[in-house]
Amino acid sequence: MLPLAAILVLAPQTQGPATQGPTTSPPVVAPQSLTPPPKPAGDTVLAIVDGAPITAAEAEPYLWAWKARDTLNDLVVLKIVDAEAARKNLTVSDAEVRARMDQQLAAIKTQLQPGQTVESAVAAQPGGMSRLALSVHIFVLLNKIADSEFQPTQFVKVAAISFPTGAGTTDALSKAIKGADAAYAKLLAGRPWDDVAKANAAVAQSGVMGWRAVEIFPENVRAGLAATKPMGYTKPTQVGNGIQIFRLLARGQDAPPTEIAELKGQYTNSALPNILKRLRDKAKVEIK
Repeated sequence: MLPLAAILVLAPQTQGPATQGPTTSPPVVAPQSLTPPPKPAGDTVLAIVDGAPITAAEAEPYLWAWKARDTLNDLVVLKIVDAEAARKNLTVSDAEVRARMDQQLAAIKTQLQPGQTVESAVAAQPGGMSRLALSVHIFVLLNKIADSEFQPTQFVKVAAISFPTGAGTTDALSKAIKGADAAYAKLLAGRPWDDVAKANAAVAQSGVMGWRAVEIFPENVRAGLAATKPMGYTKPTQVGNGIQIFRLLARGQDAPPTEIAELKGQYTNSALPNILKRLRDKAKVEIK
């Protein structure tokens, strides 16, 4: 499991209805140390069964056999993300990690089962608190990397009129093309967008799509939007199961500051898995 995924799923998984923790209880905060405790000495007794001790030395080979791969995978990702952050002169402080951990622990607290504590819920997850700290360290750095790569020019605000092609038969396709071409001709002749949309309401869907990352559109749509001026229209283009006309409402670089902040959050939330995959793909990793 990747550390990023561990953050998202690190919540109590026992059965039964969830209950809200008492509002008067003190907040649960991140531990002072964000690293695992020292390795116990080999003769440290971990458990006693009918008078027979189980020592750390006895348990260690099993831990290597059962847990080494997951631990190694997390550490590989940590190295990869740390290296990319260093290339971008980005750092993360213990205070930032603790602040994010406090948020995670507060969220876990709201999902506790009867008799559970936050500490027991986290301890029940693979790696417990120290793995949560490592995962949060990676998460915070990935967010900073995403923020550094955000460009408003990657977004456009669009509306669309879509003429569905139905089952994809030649007749349906021909009908959709004719409808889209006729609508486009009316737009070029100066008919208002809303009027054209309403006139085709029986055979086409329309509406404001809002801000979208340019990269989600097919190449032909991206090219059309690139050549279109704000408030202008693209030529009818086949997209998925319809023929669509896009209206370019605004480009990201022209968005007001409040919408820029919204776009940045939208980009960051969607970019983290892609950034992590990109870094992993380009890193030279040799698992022994």
